[in-house]
Amino acid sequence: MPKYNWSINDILWEEDAKKVFEKCRSPHERAFIAFTWISGARPAELCKRIVKEDFSIDEKQISVRVHTLKLGRTKSFTVEDRILTFTRPPGLSANIWIETVVAYVQGLPAGAQLFPYTTRWSEKFIPARGMEAIGKPIAPYHLRHSCFTHGARNGWTAPTLMHFKGAKSLKSVEPYIHAVPFVVQMENMRKSKTTVAPSGLNTISEVMKGDISETNNRPAEVVEPILPAVPVQATQAQATGNPNPIQPANPGSWNQPTTNPSTSAPPTTSGPNKPKP
Repeated sequence: MPKYNWSINDILWEEDAKKVFEKCRSPHERAFIAFTWISGARPAELCKRIVKEDFSIDEKQISVRVHTLKLGRTKSFTVEDRILTFTRPPGLSANIWIETVVAYVQGLPAGAQLFPYTTRWSEKFIPARGMEAIGKPIAPYHLRHSCFTHGARNGWTAPTLMHFKGAKSLKSVEPYIHAVPFVVQMENMRKSKTTVAPSGLNTISEVMKGDISETNNRPAEVVEPILPAVPVQATQAQATGNPNPIQPANPGSWNQPTTNPSTSAPPTTSGPNKPKP
């Protein structure tokens, strides 16, 4: 993961992601924002890695094969490919993120790369659109970590988070799960609009340190999912080559956080663990 001059632990809310999306200047940019927001894929996994034939699209769902690319110190990973599948709501319930990806993919010629660019392209245009939309120079990894943070808040199981992230260790997704009570609290604050700006990035560490507000510290009631693109299948190819289906949470319970905010106590640390790329 490249180094940035701003924290990638900030939370990007969906309303802000839509503002960034609206500032995009090409179908390539809009599709990249949309796909990263719903999948949390690494920029290096999207640029020059995925082709049109990696997608399977029908009226009910969209699936894509992502070639896992783990950079960093180890430069190794045990899962070479992972299949990410999302429901495709019909009619007026259509999801703007999914439909943007569908329209973009269907318009590509056979054999075409999804994004025929280097990662430098995404690292350049996303901060620029962030500044234009919300006054923040966001990075591609803001979209990635926000996807998993909201996913955990909406009830994604640890195996589902690991699968979508392309992670081999439970420790890699624990920060998202531990952050759930604080994300709920921040949602409450944002709804009240008394202490938090209605848009822009806010950090979980601010809540944990009490830097935002002490007037509304009650656990928030469960709200509707922030990330409407719900994964319906997570099929993980192990190093042995044998598929190991991972069942996500019951769709009917995905409005519930994995940790009950009414009984969860804040961790003793002053801030959340830093997510690994």
